[in-house]
Formats: sequence, structure tokens, C-alpha cells
Amino acid sequence: FYFRNLRELEKSGLVKIKVYDSRIARVAYHNPFKAIKHFFNPIRLLFHRKIIINFAPYSWAVFYFLILKLLRKQLIFFTSWPYWEEKVKVPRVRFPFARKLWEFFLKNTKIVVLNYETKVALNKFTNNQNKEIFVIPHGVDTKLFKPIKKSKSKKIRVLFVGRLIEEKGINLVLELAEYFKQKAEFIIIGDGPLKEKVKNNKFVKYLGPIDNHSKLANQYALSDISLNTSYKIDRWEEWFGLTVIEAMSSGIPVVSSNCIGPRQIISDGQDGFIVEQKNITQFKSKLSSLIENADLRKSLGSTARKKMTSFYDTKKLSKEWLKVLKSL
Repeated sequence: FYFRNLRELEKSGLVKIKVYDSRIARVAYHNPFKAIKHFFNPIRLLFHRKIIINFAPYSWAVFYFLILKLLRKQLIFFTSWPYWEEKVKVPRVRFPFARKLWEFFLKNTKIVVLNYETKVALNKFTNNQNKEIFVIPHGVDTKLFKPIKKSKSKKIRVLFVGRLIEEKGINLVLELAEYFKQKAEFIIIGDGPLKEKVKNNKFVKYLGPIDNHSKLANQYALSDISLNTSYKIDRWEEWFGLTVIEAMSSGIPVVSSNCIGPRQIISDGQDGFIVEQKNITQFKSKLSSLIENADLRKSLGSTARKKMTSFYDTKKLSKEWLKVLKSL
């Protein structure tokens, strides 16, 4: 999903993309033979002129990036990490002068970020010395994820799509499903460690993971409300919110926790609602408003759809990427 906008450019024949995975340890766990191939990816990169780097902050890999700079490779650093200027715990390799080396690298490299908060953080981190930081969010196929005419149902359909892990707020979703059991049907799509807990819960309908985009788009379109209940932990936050833009493109309002990604996508009270993380009372209040008021759902959903077609459409955002690539 990180490369939706670039893949759109590739479809049009304007660019050709080759993706190299640097996560050797993770790949080795699933497929040791494939990991051997990945081991040579840093060498393969040397045969390319234009390189987009999507890597975790403060990693030792910055030494390799600086070598690429010395070799006059044309680099773009692509990141969603918003806490560059803060001393936040990061699950990555640490070494002396890591921040200084990263600061030096980022001062002289074109950067693409997902939102304005990340741009502000990078401006502070580089002391405003990098004037080429571009904001290009992830995109959504607005022709695929679109509203449809729904048949009337006795219960409002509330949808959650995401990984079934605690920090995605699954336990909160299950609590909300029980609370609204008389008025709403809660649908959960996804996979993860809490799968059995979700599967065995009598207050939700679990559809499992859906990888087919057309089938997934249909589930959004059939729903009335979408939920994003993520909350911040030391090593992770909802940096963006792909499920948010997929739901909004489908013309349904989203009730989301106040994470860095969703709060930059949703205009609170205009095309969805933002509530404080883990605040079950606020979630109940906003959900209740939407469940009880069809006109409100329609109004917020319509505004959300317009925002997606105007600012988050994959084809439009691919053109922004093309501008950055041509500027190299």
C-alpha cells in the first residue's frame, strides 16, 4: 500500500518501479531461501539512478544512504515518522551520533512525507535547512471505493477494518458492539493475534481478512459507519489511516481516535468525528449520534466523499509524485 500512487504512475507507463525489501530477518523467518536473495539488495540498488528510500529513523542504514549520495545517486527519502525532533523510543539500532548523521543526510535530500505534522517535525530536525520537503498522502482508488445505493436494514452497519491487535483498539470495538447490540451490527475484517477473541464474540460478525480490493470496497459501501479505534504506544501510532480514506471514499463517516494520521484527514464534525484515544464515552456519544440520525450520516458521508475525490484520489496524487521525480 505504500506505493499505490507510484503504481498508478507505472500503469500509465511513465515510470518503472522495482521494489527491494531490506527486512532480511523478517523474510528469513518465513522463507530462508528468499532471504539470501534479499541479502544482495544493497548491491542491486547500486545499478539504479533514482532511488526512493523508505526506512526507519536513526537506523545504521544511514551510512549506506550517505554512500549512495557520494555515488551521486538521486535520492528521495519517504517517511511517515512524525517525531524527528523529539526523543521518542524507537525500536531500531542505536549508535553514537545517530541523530547527527541522520540530520546531515536529511538536510541534503528530497523528502516526501504523508502529512504536514511530519513536515513540521522534519523542518525542526534539520533546522529549516531543507527546502524540499513534499507532502503527498497515501491515495485511494475513488472509482473502486465508492458509495452505492443501500437497501434499508433494521440495524445500522458499523465496520472495522484492520489488524486484530490491542493497539488497534479491538477490545474497545467489542465493548461498543455489546453496548449497541440492539441498534447496530458490528462487522470486523482483518487478521491478527486477537482473531479467536473476535471470532468467538457473539456481538460482532467476523468476516476474516479480505485481500481482494473489490470485495473489500463492497463491504465499505454496504456499511453506514466506519470505526478507527487505534491508540498510541511507545513504538507505534496510526501515522496515516488507509482504512479512513477507504471508508470516506465509500461515502461513509468515520469515527476515529485522535491519532496523528486520522486527525489530519478528518475534519471533525464536517466529514467525520475525532475522539480522544481510548475514550469509550466519546466513542459511544458520536456513534449514537450517527446511529440515530440518518441525515447526519448522509451529510458527513457526502462531504467525506468529496474530500477524497478532490485531495486523495490515487491518480491525482500520482501526478504529485511525478513532479518530485522529475525534479531530481
